[in-house]
Amino acid sequence: RPSDPATANGSSFSSCRGCEVSEPRRMSRETVPAGLRGSLYRVAHPGRSLGPDAFVNDAVVREWVKGIARKLTSDGSLPPGETVDYVCLLGRKGGGRREIADFYNARGPQDGDDLITSSKPVWESYLNELADGELKFVVHHIPTVDGVVLQPEQLRELCPMLVDLLGQGRTVLLGCSSASGRTGDVLKEFAAPH
Repeated sequence: RPSDPATANGSSFSSCRGCEVSEPRRMSRETVPAGLRGSLYRVAHPGRSLGPDAFVNDAVVREWVKGIARKLTSDGSLPPGETVDYVCLLGRKGGGRREIADFYNARGPQDGDDLITSSKPVWESYLNELADGELKFVVHHIPTVDGVVLQPEQLRELCPMLVDLLGQGRTVLLGCSSASGRTGDVLKEFAAPH
């Protein structure tokens, strides 16, 4: 598997001819309903700072992981080296491109089993390899389609999952591509009184 080293000072550079990136591009703490002890964060996918259609190298993903670790440890949500639950909505783009296998050195759960794709690590393993012990990801993958409204059955799966994880006091990341469309739909449904 190809690897992309970080620069000597630890900052990452993208494949956009030396542009420095700041990752994660979007990460915000969200309000959690009363009675749930955990912390919930909306987060854009690694490399969002490069644009929606750029290949994202390992150094940029590593910077995303380190940025998340810094944020979660600095605000007290997660001690260093602990586990974060990542509810990942990445699946396909509207045109059918795979949001993980076509843009990263990793693959999602429904990205296919051709020789090249199957040689890539699964998303959770890939993120944990690049985290290098700073934190541990447990990925809860609900593949969705970018630009398409989430189906009621997807929301029925996602909202109880969030309630369960947050009720256990877990730190949860929720994200799609830009952390606005699909992520916003989930957060809106999650916040609605039931």
